[in-house]
Amino acid sequence: MKSDIHDNDNSPNNNLEIINLELINKIKILENENNQLKESLNFFKNEIITLNNKFNNININNNNNNNNNNISNNNNSDGNNDDNNNNNDLNNYNDKVFFKVFRNIYLKNQIIKHLRIYSIFSVIKVTTYSELESLFFKNYIIELYYQSNDLLKKVPLSVTRLIFGKEYFQPLKKGDIPNTVVDLVLDSYNHPLNRCIPDSVTKLTMFSFNHPLEYLDLPKSVVTLKMFFFNQPLKPNLIPPVKTLKLFNYNRTLYPDHLPNSIETLKLSAYHHTLRAGAIPMSVTKLTLDDYNRPLLAGSIPFSVRNLKIQSFNFPIPDGAIPNTLTLLRLNRNYSQPFVKVKIPQNVTVKYY
Repeated sequence: MKSDIHDNDNSPNNNLEIINLELINKIKILENENNQLKESLNFFKNEIITLNNKFNNININNNNNNNNNNISNNNNSDGNNDDNNNNNDLNNYNDKVFFKVFRNIYLKNQIIKHLRIYSIFSVIKVTTYSELESLFFKNYIIELYYQSNDLLKKVPLSVTRLIFGKEYFQPLKKGDIPNTVVDLVLDSYNHPLNRCIPDSVTKLTMFSFNHPLEYLDLPKSVVTLKMFFFNQPLKPNLIPPVKTLKLFNYNRTLYPDHLPNSIETLKLSAYHHTLRAGAIPMSVTKLTLDDYNRPLLAGSIPFSVRNLKIQSFNFPIPDGAIPNTLTLLRLNRNYSQPFVKVKIPQNVTVKYY
């Protein structure tokens, strides 16, 4: 009876052998597909090289024609005809290459297959590092939500948007984030930066970060910067030449040169100090002061500002406080100070909210 049991086709060992054979066959199929794809790519690479050579020859001919035209104006018509003929040749060749690609069924199917994979794996949320490592198609990830406190040892080089969730508290060091990332979000991260942010990042959002900044902690590549809890002293050149700066908890006195003269949109949500003349850069066109309720001094709002929103403001507006270049002023609907029209330039639209 024992031998009958071991010879049974449904035994676990036999099932495992069948599964292994199926996996081996699938791997062979993938290898064959990969080889075919390489052959197709090499073919089109050669076509592109040929096209480039042909294009370069046409450029040489065009240059020769131009030289001939400079020597003799009598040859203008002949040169133009040659240029037209060369352009027609190039267009015809482009058409041929396009239809070769379009009519290649295998390549077309490969493109469709990879697009389908991309649609599934381009945006991924993982809760452990092992989950990320186990993904077969992790090199298709464009947007990665890392919702774990496991040390993120390696980020796929395909990732351009990286979000460290509220679960991640590990310190980062230079090189941990690849230079393919352009959009970086740090939720619970609250460690010194130590230049851990690569120069590729153009959009940076930090929710919990509240450590002193050192020079180049924030790379000069950053265009949009949002910091929700940051309230450390600022000095010149600590903030890179961003276009948009939003500080939701900053409440330290701003002096001239603290903020770069590149900012176009500036939001200060918790600023309770009287604005000094020159503290707001001359580049700012849209200024939002959410909790500001201090006197508005003449010259404190630069002439570059077109859109000004002061949510909690309830002081009289003195002469010269509102620049003539302003077009929209938004005040809280509870604003109760005497409204003197002469102190508001006629071109300014006042709205209450």
